[in-house]
Amino acid sequence: MRGEGYGVIIDIIIGIVGGWLGGWVLGQLGVHIGHGLLGSLVVAIIGSVILIWLIRLINRG
Repeated sequence: MRGEGYGVIIDIIIGIVGGWLGGWVLGQLGVHIGHGLLGSLVVAIIGSVILIWLIRLINRG
């Protein structure tokens, strides 16, 4: 995503919360990407992107 980051600590927190959010959202949708490190990584990336998008949407307004 374009723009500046939020700093190392906030980026780590966003990654952790995003991983949880991705697991929850995809679980609610019935989407299962697989097990293991690769599946967890994909879910965490999806959740983090959603969370960053929401944060930037709120900060813009």
